[in-house]
Amino acid sequence: GMDNASQCEHYEVAQEADLAMFFLYTSLPISFISVLLCLATIVLVCKQKLHKTLVYRLATYQVLSAMEFSILWIITGTLAISVFKNYNVTIEIRTTTDIVLNALLLGSSFMKVMFTVWISIHLFALAVFHKNLQRLERLYVVSSLLVHLVVTIVLVSINLTVC
Repeated sequence: GMDNASQCEHYEVAQEADLAMFFLYTSLPISFISVLLCLATIVLVCKQKLHKTLVYRLATYQVLSAMEFSILWIITGTLAISVFKNYNVTIEIRTTTDIVLNALLLGSSFMKVMFTVWISIHLFALAVFHKNLQRLERLYVVSSLLVHLVVTIVLVSINLTVC
């Protein structure tokens, strides 16, 4: 039999695995609902022609980045549940997939933060200085996408060279 210390360690690992699976099984439906809500919002914005106003466009960019994050989370969770349970998949493939998906998720998070920063700056300039920074819209979008790209590439390259 196992001694007390290894029994406790085995129990803790099993508990952590159960908690991780519980988190996955509850977060996947939430992410799916999030994607549907984002899609519905984008359809309404287009139908109401709200995208013609910069503030609504900025909010729509934020909704799109939230939708991308949720889609990535659904892909990550689905792979974690199916592929990672399959022991025929080599550890290299599992590790590489994990590194790439985690980098994409973090890159997506950074993009969401960038859009939030730009929306805040824009609304602050509008409210305090009565300045409409509409000409900076390309900067908002390009810099947010670049942050996503750079964070993803840097994380993938760092983690793949480490592993």
